[in-house]
Amino acid sequence: MNLKRPLVIVFFFLLILIGGYVIYTKTSKNIPNPYSIVQIGDAVVKAEVESTPQQREKGLSGRTTLEKDHGMLFVFPNKDKHGFWMKDMNFPIDMIWVDTDRVVYIQENAPTPLPNETLPIYVPTDAANLVLEVPAGYTREHGIVIGSKVKIQK
Repeated sequence: MNLKRPLVIVFFFLLILIGGYVIYTKTSKNIPNPYSIVQIGDAVVKAEVESTPQQREKGLSGRTTLEKDHGMLFVFPNKDKHGFWMKDMNFPIDMIWVDTDRVVYIQENAPTPLPNETLPIYVPTDAANLVLEVPAGYTREHGIVIGSKVKIQK
């Protein structure tokens, strides 16, 4: 019985598997993690990360809910008084402005807009480079206040 042919087939199969694994590991490092874990005091939020202008503009618009202990983290390239509005929102939220590792401003219970209403823009009093949106009432429920320490794990 000739064993060369089965050995060649096994060799090429292993070569394809190893090559695929190498390509996957090299390219997957360049794909950003779409979630971060945000810890504010004892509260822990699994947050979708939005870092491009298009992602930040869309935000939670059009969604119907956020899961318990979930949120959306907006990452800005610079610290500024970044304003937010509730365009096409279907549920109220709390907005938490963060300057690197501490809460600098909170907008609690931003309501859903009424039809034909001019949308208010929520602007913090201090500059920040991050904004975390969570369901309304989350900040009060978890004792999050201005000055609370923030840790973010990617």
